[in-house]
Amino acid sequence: MAEAAQQRFSMARTVFRVASGNFLEMYDFMVFGYFSAAIGRAYFPASSEFAALGGKDPEEFRRQWWLQGLVVKAGTDGLTAYTEYGAVRVPALANQPVVDTTGAGDALAGGMLARWLSTGGQPGGLQDALVWGVACASITIGSIGVKGIDKATPEELAVRVAEVEECLRRES
Repeated sequence: MAEAAQQRFSMARTVFRVASGNFLEMYDFMVFGYFSAAIGRAYFPASSEFAALGGKDPEEFRRQWWLQGLVVKAGTDGLTAYTEYGAVRVPALANQPVVDTTGAGDALAGGMLARWLSTGGQPGGLQDALVWGVACASITIGSIGVKGIDKATPEELAVRVAEVEECLRRES
């Protein structure tokens, strides 16, 4: 009798573990699906990655692949975002030291998307969001790895955003 009870308990524990694993898998899938909608509409290749994908004209590429936005990063030359409303260019900060470029693209994409979504995700806010992305990337490359952006304060980010905005004004 004790052996039968032990088998039922073992079976119940196995079913619970499998169900828990399936639940976590579905949760992960749903969270990824939710955020991939925002990320998938905007693609962030570097200019060399864009060329490797066979991209010649960014606007044509954007339309061909039904992207709402295409942000082409050009390192020290900044970046250009292509949307149905036209192209928006934001320069890089040339006066900031470059220690390590690891994580710069992720910081740019994360900073840009966070700012854009926090301000309503409207087309009119794209340039502002790109400025924030460039500011985050410039903070990131000033240190080894992601230490710079990890330790950045809101005040430091605000100063860097102002620097990018000034650089943008000078370029206009």
